[in-house]
Amino acid sequence: MAERLANLGWLSYPKIKRAWDSLTDEEKIEALNGIVSGIAAYGLRELLEKAAYDILKWRGLNERQKAIEAANEFLSGKIDFDILVYRIIEALWPTPKEREESEADIEGFWKGVELSDYVSEKKLKEIVKEDFLNALEASSPKG
Repeated sequence: MAERLANLGWLSYPKIKRAWDSLTDEEKIEALNGIVSGIAAYGLRELLEKAAYDILKWRGLNERQKAIEAANEFLSGKIDFDILVYRIIEALWPTPKEREESEADIEGFWKGVELSDYVSEKKLKEIVKEDFLNALEASSPKG
């Protein structure tokens, strides 16, 4: 890992290696978990922001409102993240025919939201609010 970071040009390899070697095993695990969580959060932000913009671009007011309601229900603790994902899928592909024709896209969406396994509940709610809900509400007649 130290060599990879050095190749990115952040710090020289010897500095990174010294810093890494000075960490305890627990600190190394914490650092790696932080990196994994950061990468997962970034990917999840991109995915949910894209979903919001696709709803805005391709779907009507009804689907937009359903997605907004689902996000608010998730943020208030009324539904869990999996239910929110189901509702986003219903907003993106509202008819059974569209869901059948877009099976591969839906499967890819589910794989993308698995990134949520690597972020905290607090971070997940922050991402849903900032990158999904805010995007939908900014273009909503109510927002």
